[in-house]
Amino acid sequence: MELRIMVPIAASWSKKKTAQALAGQVMPTKKPDADNVLKAICDGINGIVFKDDVQVVNVSLSKRFSSTPGVYVRGHGA
Repeated sequence: MELRIMVPIAASWSKKKTAQALAGQVMPTKKPDADNVLKAICDGINGIVFKDDVQVVNVSLSKRFSSTPGVYVRGHGA
């Protein structure tokens, strides 16, 4: 499973800091915690995408700033 969490950039940030965030030079270290988002996503798709989240054996997880916030989930079949 691949999970990408795209966090919004604060409107109050300077253009320089915004550019650094988009380039991955500034990381989002505030809430939500990436592991909590992963758990919520797994709970939400449990019984729909897979029978039980115990079937998830490999996870790629990232949390970055983005101008288009959201969550990207991709499953890989066995």
